[in-house]
Amino acid sequence: GDYDKKAKVVCDSLNVRKTRPDKDGNLGTIDFKLDKGEIVTLGYVFNGWGSIWVEGDMGYINTSNKYIELI
Repeated sequence: GDYDKKAKVVCDSLNVRKTRPDKDGNLGTIDFKLDKGEIVTLGYVFNGWGSIWVEGDMGYINTSNKYIELI
């Protein structure tokens, strides 16, 4: 879709969470982690959190430029 972009992890370890933060700002459960240099497909971004797909698994990451850069 319109949102599919490639992004590269630029921090040492990036938590991928099962859900976006809730209305109180509580973070979702960590599902898995990505390592520096990994490439992901970034989907829809809302309030700084984007959906990603990695080998068929979907999760959510913080899309701050401290963590990823678009490629």
